[in-house]
Amino acid sequence: MAFLNTLRIGPRLGAGFAIVLFLLCAVGGVGLQQASRIYEGTSAIGHDWLPSIETLGTLRTHADDVRRLQLRQLMSADAERLRTARGQHADAVNAFAASMDAYSKLISSPQEQQLFDNIKSAWASYLEVDDKVQKLIEAGEASAADARQLAEGEASQRFNATLELIDSDIKLNHEGSTREVEQAAAAFGSARA
Repeated sequence: MAFLNTLRIGPRLGAGFAIVLFLLCAVGGVGLQQASRIYEGTSAIGHDWLPSIETLGTLRTHADDVRRLQLRQLMSADAERLRTARGQHADAVNAFAASMDAYSKLISSPQEQQLFDNIKSAWASYLEVDDKVQKLIEAGEASAADARQLAEGEASQRFNATLELIDSDIKLNHEGSTREVEQAAAAFGSARA
């Protein structure tokens, strides 16, 4: 302190200004680091978790369309409506496949990959039964009771199993986005402290 007393006013002001500038840079650096951590979490939500949830929702919608159109064919007595429902059913199956392809590019963890593989397997299993139902429908009125029984039994079970897996994957992605929000909040909280 005695050293500062021997200095003139100009160097004292310069030293004080340098100290304030140094402290300002330190605070700015810490703030920038915390903002970077918050941005990383926000980026993960915007580029991974949310698109995954949206794509899985679309996947579920297409699965529901396939099942609904299968049941519509079972109830249809009109040949033209049946033909229209078959075409829409094929389109829905293709839309599901396209959504699966889009979702495969968003997978970001081994657990999510495992769920994706399980969904793929369950859907393939459902489509096997769906194909049998389609063939029974095409066989005509004589096979209508068998088609209904298969659609209400095994097809329904396999379809529900697929939906449960999709819902589990949606839950996994939702939990991931929640963790990112909590981490960003914690980073923001430590930046404010």
